[in-house]
Amino acid sequence: MIIKKLYIQDFGKLHEFTLDLNNGLNKINEENGWGKSTVSAFLKAILFGLFGNKKQDLDENERTKFTPWNKTKFGGYIDFELNGKNYRLERFFGTKQNQDSATLFDLDLNKVCQTFTPNIMEEFFNINCETFERTTYIAQGSIETTADDNIKSKLGNLLQNENEDNFKNAIELVLDLRKEKKPLKGKGGESEEIEQKINEITKKHSDALNKKEILLNKQSEADEIKKQIEKIEQEINLVSKQIKELEEKHSKNAEIEHLESLQQELEKLKNEYEENLKFFNNKIPDELTIERTQIDINNFNQKQAQLASSFDDVNKVEQESLNRFFAKHLPTDQEIEKYLEISKKVLEKENKQTFVPVIQQNNQQIIKTNYFVYSIIGLIAIIGGVALCAFEKILFGAIAGGFGLICFVVGIILSHKQKQRIEHNVAKENLNKQRQEESQNKQSMKNQHEIEQLKQSLQLFISMFMVPSSSPMIDLSIIKSNKLSFDSLKKQREKVLQQKNNLNQELISIKTELDKFFAYYFESQTLSYQNMLNTIEFKVANFKKLESDVAEQTTKIQEYIKLKNIDPAQKITQTDLQNYNNLKQQKIMLTEKLNNLNTLWGQNYANIKTLEQDVLNIDALENELKNLKEQSTEVSKQVEILDNVKLFLEKANETLTSKYLSPMTKSFLHYLNLLSNTEFPKIVIDTNLNVNFEQQGAMHNKKFLSTGYRDIVDLCLRFALIDTIFPNEKPTIILDDPFVNLDDKNTKNGLDLIEKIAQEKQIIYFSCHSSRA
Repeated sequence: MIIKKLYIQDFGKLHEFTLDLNNGLNKINEENGWGKSTVSAFLKAILFGLFGNKKQDLDENERTKFTPWNKTKFGGYIDFELNGKNYRLERFFGTKQNQDSATLFDLDLNKVCQTFTPNIMEEFFNINCETFERTTYIAQGSIETTADDNIKSKLGNLLQNENEDNFKNAIELVLDLRKEKKPLKGKGGESEEIEQKINEITKKHSDALNKKEILLNKQSEADEIKKQIEKIEQEINLVSKQIKELEEKHSKNAEIEHLESLQQELEKLKNEYEENLKFFNNKIPDELTIERTQIDINNFNQKQAQLASSFDDVNKVEQESLNRFFAKHLPTDQEIEKYLEISKKVLEKENKQTFVPVIQQNNQQIIKTNYFVYSIIGLIAIIGGVALCAFEKILFGAIAGGFGLICFVVGIILSHKQKQRIEHNVAKENLNKQRQEESQNKQSMKNQHEIEQLKQSLQLFISMFMVPSSSPMIDLSIIKSNKLSFDSLKKQREKVLQQKNNLNQELISIKTELDKFFAYYFESQTLSYQNMLNTIEFKVANFKKLESDVAEQTTKIQEYIKLKNIDPAQKITQTDLQNYNNLKQQKIMLTEKLNNLNTLWGQNYANIKTLEQDVLNIDALENELKNLKEQSTEVSKQVEILDNVKLFLEKANETLTSKYLSPMTKSFLHYLNLLSNTEFPKIVIDTNLNVNFEQQGAMHNKKFLSTGYRDIVDLCLRFALIDTIFPNEKPTIILDDPFVNLDDKNTKNGLDLIEKIAQEKQIIYFSCHSSRA
């Protein structure tokens, strides 16, 4: 078996914890508190489960110890390989064992495993949790092991090379039969049951003999009681006859008394009616008045709620922000507008530019164009005249050539004059430009001075407010906007104050009316208006009911008098009444005495019947007692036989199990030599895996060894036991810091030893110190 991975969803202190493992030796060296013991306990819990444990000690109750504080469901899974196949064993635990769940998955097929169940350790390795803890699971402080019945059975089966009924099952069967007959210790079993029956029957037989004499006395007492019963029955009949005569006379008296009770009830109702009338001072409010008062109370409460909900918090945050903004100065609207105009002037002055006229340049272009046209026309005419002459049109050619020459000359003359005019205009223009620049510079300096003054004025004004100073125009816009908000809030608060004053006036008016109404009914108005109105409504309803009840009771009395034709003068006399009461009391006493006698006679009769049955059963009891004594003798013989069979099986088992001691001792000594270089005395292992050593000719218990040497012996015994009971299987060995009591030299030997063992078996080794890692 090779455990490849474990995952802890929740177990003890660990949450969503994953640990990957390899074949061979897996060393886990972590400091104290990391959770090494929790991981090893988790492995055991996943393999075998957590069993019911009601122990209070936390160290002995693993379910309580590893239940997370904030969860009721905990657990996880392990992935492992067995016989070349991959499995996942998943377990989750609750606070009780019936809440646990377990599932075994076949990872190669990705479905629930059909070959094994979650009890795979018992099915494949044939070991239970207790055997696991005594062999491959070596927890810290629990290295020592002993041979329980399961280990002995497994060793015996290995020697017999079969898995059928073994000595353990045979001995358990004998013990079960022995316990059924008679337990080894304490009470119980068939023997005890027979003994108890013998004692019980013996007592019943003795009681039956005693009750035979009692029966005669009880029969005599019953006859005497019967005579007394007959006498009292005659007396009761006589008294009953006298009572009946008086009751006939008393029947009319009962009607008169009923009438009196009706009249008393009427008087009581009238008194209550008068008391209620006093509360209203003879002024009972009608339903309309109560409804109007309820409306006034609702209106009063509503306006109180409106006043309490208060408008003081309206835009409170915004108001506080504006108060901080205008903390230094609260400007007027005219003042803001003034500085907005100043800001506009500054922008206008900064953006103003001077433009140079270009009219002279245009004239120059026009003049230039005129003389250029003359020159072009002249050249064209000359070229045309030459062309005409070439075509023998000399006259026309001469005219055209002369005209062209004149035009060309005129163009040259005009060009010269134009040049003179341009030079004159340029000189004049330069002079005007110089004068204009001087004038502009003076005006610019003046404008710049004005701009600086205006900016200083703006800056001085804006600096009184908390604005980001991006530009004067934007800052002034923010100031103007905040001023508008400030004025709006001011008007709103003035409106709210006016509403409050109006509400207060309305509340005072309503309260005055309510106080006036309730003062008529309550001297001290300690209750709320609603409670007082509820009281009035209740009393009005009660008053009306009383009024109805009085009328109804009056009618009832009148109808009863008419129906019964009652005359109060016919009331029974006091002497008759006294006689009647005496007779009733006498009848009660006689009846009670008769009942007591009947009860006593019934008890006597029941006792007589029981005694008669007991007396009749004397012969049957004697026969049953004889049979029980014979059964007791037979059970004693069976117990003796079963004790002899158990002794024989135990001796046979010891003879058989002693055969594995030789190979196991050899394996033990092999591991002992590897683990410790110390020369040990002669060591002997018995069939219960107790280790003793011989010294000075006497055998001594291993407890005489030091703690360290005792751990060495126990660890070697564990490894030898694993080799013996798992000759073919390869179980995973879990070691939780087993070398804690060893010195440095023996610790090194122990680490070398598990390195060698890990070449054949997977070992998960936990330690908390680097010297043992």
